[in-house]
Amino acid sequence: MEWFRIPQQKVSAYIGICLSAYLIYLGLSININENHWLNRLDFLFYDTRFNASLAFSETKISQHLTASAKDLSQEPEHKIVILDIDERSLAQEGRWPWSRHKLAKLVSTLSEYGAVVTAFDVVFSEPERNPVNEVNQHLEDYKIDWKIPDRWHDIADGDKNFAQRITDMDVVLGYFFQDEVAIRVGQLPNPVYALTPSQKNNLVSITKPGYAANLSLLQQAAAGAGFVSTFADADGVIRRSPLVIRYSDGLYSSLSLATVMSYLFVNNIDVSTLPLGNVEVMTAITAGGLRARTDVNGQVIIPYRGREHSFPYISVTDVLQKKVDLEQLEGAIVLVGTSAIGLADLRATPVGTQYPGVEIHANIIRSLLTGEFPYRPEWEAGLTLSILIFLGALLSLWLPKLGPVAAITLSALTLAIVVSSNFYLWHVYRLDLPIASFCLLILVLTLLNLAYGYLRENASKRLLKGMFNQYVPQAHIDRMLEDPEAYQFAGDS
Repeated sequence: MEWFRIPQQKVSAYIGICLSAYLIYLGLSININENHWLNRLDFLFYDTRFNASLAFSETKISQHLTASAKDLSQEPEHKIVILDIDERSLAQEGRWPWSRHKLAKLVSTLSEYGAVVTAFDVVFSEPERNPVNEVNQHLEDYKIDWKIPDRWHDIADGDKNFAQRITDMDVVLGYFFQDEVAIRVGQLPNPVYALTPSQKNNLVSITKPGYAANLSLLQQAAAGAGFVSTFADADGVIRRSPLVIRYSDGLYSSLSLATVMSYLFVNNIDVSTLPLGNVEVMTAITAGGLRARTDVNGQVIIPYRGREHSFPYISVTDVLQKKVDLEQLEGAIVLVGTSAIGLADLRATPVGTQYPGVEIHANIIRSLLTGEFPYRPEWEAGLTLSILIFLGALLSLWLPKLGPVAAITLSALTLAIVVSSNFYLWHVYRLDLPIASFCLLILVLTLLNLAYGYLRENASKRLLKGMFNQYVPQAHIDRMLEDPEAYQFAGDS
């Protein structure tokens, strides 16, 4: 029992220093291993904070809209509409994939409605069968000496018809990047940023060796194209999305960025970088004067504005049948995607587990145009290290001097300050700062100090009982243990 005689403050300080050092080590290692348990804990804190901030913002917006319900002039500066291939569209227009003739009609109708840019969250990597070719093949198989005239071939060609309609307005197509080198289908658009000689070897970025892109005929007719590839975090939830991906010696834009570039009539982007050791890391991407802060891989935190259907949704079949009011689509950025369960474009996000993938692009487009991206600053690692050292030293020195109630009160107050500060910086300044390691440090230091104090108190009681058990009645010993301050070694009459 000699170790209980070591001053409690020194033991707690040693524990606090060791624990802080361990958490600092964990904080450095989670950047290497995304599947680390501390990273997953931070994901939980992130989702909780995000939804709490969202609920707070929705309350303020609701109050504002109630106060100005009669003011119809307050419209968003940039109108973003989702054209939904929903269950009703599939029931009315037939199963997916639809004929390119139907899609050509859709583009023509959107042009008539006055849509500014139409982006397809769809990949057209395979040519559509021409019925004239199939009929001619059947005639040849049955040895019938007659063929459908060639002019009917062009009329029935869905790809050619779709390509002609695409040229009537700004249409942005989607494509996928692949991890397999052997998969290179279709034609990629031109890169939006050509790497400099030094960046070819030193720039940190998400790099893919393969792709599944659109037909050359469609790509050449389109105003632009962007990848629709998204990458979930280790727990399967999509919180971030890349604005650019590297292929060969160029950077290629996402569908969201490509749509904004088409909307702003720009063809290239600027990439801001910082040297980090022997490499360069991305810090921001600028397109048409609009700047988005990114992480080192060119990813942005997706600023979901709410749960699914936070943007205006219009069923595709209503547009094809011209049942939509003109003001709903006039001057709008239109995203064509699907929320139908059977088409499997539903993703897990912090705001819902069945979130339409096309709405992820809508959120990013909105934030690109408004500049409202949250971000994790470059100095976050240094700040986290400093706070861990400060909290470890503060609690290690103060907690041993306090009783149980005071220690719990101090820890609760510290935890409240840390959590509320983190929420304030997120909600007001859009700073994404980690919090799991701070909370863990406070809770563990508190529990260890309480546990050590409890064990030390029990050991002192057992020591006192052993010393006086043979000379003093048991009842008198119990009174001494209940109020040790009332007894001293000085004589008393």
